[in-house]
Amino acid sequence: MITTPDQPTTVVIEGDAPLPTPTVGVVGGPPRIYLDFVGVLPQAANVIAQGDPWIRRVRIAQHSQDPLVTRVVIDLLRPTAHNINAPSPDRVVISVGGEGPRPAVTPTPVRSPGRGSGPAPVPPLPPAPAPSAADKSPTRPPSPKEPASRSDVQPPPPASSSYVKTVTALVARFEQQRPLLMSIDTRGEQAAVSLQVAANEINSIVRSLGEIRPSRALAPTHDRLLQACTLAVQAIQARMEAVAAGNPTLEWNAASAAAGALLLLDRVRNDLGLTKERHPDA
Repeated sequence: MITTPDQPTTVVIEGDAPLPTPTVGVVGGPPRIYLDFVGVLPQAANVIAQGDPWIRRVRIAQHSQDPLVTRVVIDLLRPTAHNINAPSPDRVVISVGGEGPRPAVTPTPVRSPGRGSGPAPVPPLPPAPAPSAADKSPTRPPSPKEPASRSDVQPPPPASSSYVKTVTALVARFEQQRPLLMSIDTRGEQAAVSLQVAANEINSIVRSLGEIRPSRALAPTHDRLLQACTLAVQAIQARMEAVAAGNPTLEWNAASAAAGALLLLDRVRNDLGLTKERHPDA
C-alpha cells in the first residue's frame, strides 16, 4: 500500500461470498473513512500502511453483535478525496488520494456467514467529493443515513421536554469521557485507574437510561445513546485487556469500538439539538 504522493492508494475489501452494500461515512478528528457491512464477520488482521502518503492504517473489527456488523476503518494522514466502487459482488475497492495511476491492490478479506448465494451484486458507489477548506475544521460527523434533502429532517424536540432535560444531563456526563475515548481511538496512553472510573461512570449512565422511557419519536435516539454507551464500555474493557495482555489486536478492537461510540454520541447530540452554543462545556 505504498505510493508516491501523486498516486492513489487502493484498498480492496474481499469476501468469500457476495458482500452487502456497505454504509460509508467520513469522520474528522482524526480523519478516517469507515465502511459498515451488515451480516458479515471479519477474517483479516489490521494493516499498518508504513510509508504511505495517504493512509496511516486499516482497521477491521466486529462493530456490533446484534445486528452483526463488521466495520472497516481507513485511518488517513490528512483529509483527502476518495473513490469507492464494487467491480464484483464479492469485492469493494477504495482509492484514496492522488491523481496518477493506481498501484497494486492489497486484499482485505471479510467473511459473509451463512448467506447461501448471497445478496445481489453491490452497485458502484459514487465518488466522494474532494474536501474543502471548511471540511478540515472540526465538525460533527455526518450521519450515513441522513436524508439527501434537509427539508425532510425533523426539527429537534423542544428543550422543555422532560425526557430531553433528563437525557441532556446524561449526555453531558457522557461527554466528559470523550477525551478518554478519543485517546483510545488513537491508541494513546491511559491509566488503568482512569479507565475503570470511566467504565463505572458509563455503566451508571446506562442504569439511569434504563429508568426512563422515551416517546415513540425519541426511541431511536434513546437506543443510539444506549448503543454508544455499550460500545464505550467495550472499548474501555478491550483497552484494559490489551494493556494487561500486550495484545495489539485488542488495541485495534478497542479503537474501533471507541470510534463507533463517539460517532453515535454525535448522532444523539444532533437528534437532541445539543449545539455547542447550548452546551459550551461539551
